Amino acid sequence: MSDSFVTALADWTVDPVFTYARGGRLEGGYVADPIAVWRHFSALVARDPLDIEAQVRRILLACQPPHQDKAFGALLDLYLALGPQGVGLRRMMLEVAEPCIESDEARFLAAHLDSGLARNALLPAGTGAILDCAVIGSAQAVRHERLAVASTSRVDEAISLLDHGDLPGARALLEEILLDDPCDETATQELLAIYHHSRDAAAQQAMRTRLMERHGSLPPAWA
Repeated sequence: MSDSFVTALADWTVDPVFTYARGGRLEGGYVADPIAVWRHFSALVARDPLDIEAQVRRILLACQPPHQDKAFGALLDLYLALGPQGVGLRRMMLEVAEPCIESDEARFLAAHLDSGLARNALLPAGTGAILDCAVIGSAQAVRHERLAVASTSRVDEAISLLDHGDLPGARALLEEILLDDPCDETATQELLAIYHHSRDAAAQQAMRTRLMERHGSLPPAWA
C-alpha cells in the first residue's frame, strides 16, 4: 500500500451520521450531531418506508433528547409502513417509546396495535409523521410551515421544513435559494446533505446543470 494512499485514507472524512457505535444491537446512542442523524434517518424512511432498520433506529433516537417530542410521529411512521404486518415489532417499539409520549398518544397506538394503520388512515393533527397522507405532497402543509417561519431567513425556513420531515419542500426551497445566490454556504451544505442522504445523484446532477445554465460556472462545492 503506497504512502500516498495511506495519507489519503487518513484525510478521508466520514459523514458524521455513520459514526454511531456498533454495539451488536439497534441501540440509539450516537456520537454525531443528533440533528444530522435525525435528518438522515428521516430521509431514509421517506425514501423507503420499509427500511425497518432505519425506522427502528429513528424511534430509538426519538426516545433521547432533543427529539423526544418526535417519538409519537416516529412510531406512527412505523405503523403506517407496516400496515397489518409486524405486530410484534410494533408492540416492542411502543413499549420502548411509551415513556416519551403522551397518555392519549399511547392509547391511540395501543388501540391500533393489532390492526396497524393503513396508509390513508386519518391521524391526529400535528404528529410530525412523514408518511402521513395528509402531509405527503400537501401544498397546504408546506404553506402553513412557511408562514410559521416567515420571520426567519429562507435558509432557516428550509431547515425548519427539514426538521419537520418535508424533504421535498426543503430541497425545492434550497434549490431556489442557490439559483439566486450560488455562494450561500449554508444552503449549499444543507442541499448537498439532502442529496447525499436520499442518495439522489440524478437530482444533484440536474442542479449542477441548472447552476451552470444560470451562472455560467459552478461554485467550488459543486465542481
